[in-house]
Amino acid sequence: MNILSFKVSASAFTILKIVDFYRLSKAIDSDIYLYKKNGESFRVECIPKIVSFILTIKERDVLLIIVDGINAIKDGERLKQVLC
Repeated sequence: MNILSFKVSASAFTILKIVDFYRLSKAIDSDIYLYKKNGESFRVECIPKIVSFILTIKERDVLLIIVDGINAIKDGERLKQVLC
């Protein structure tokens, strides 16, 4: 198993990017977790949960994204491309 983490500005999560992020998260083999600055986190599993999580953060906050799996490095790079 490999683990990759990277930070993303909360403002990167537009509605279209959330949909793309979710679709990609379902297409890759790794588990994905989102973490807020206050320590709140969840495993990415369904789009409504992603949207509600994103709506509760401040615009200038930074999210930590953890990618956990055999292909975490490759999968994480693909996720970064969606959000950047």
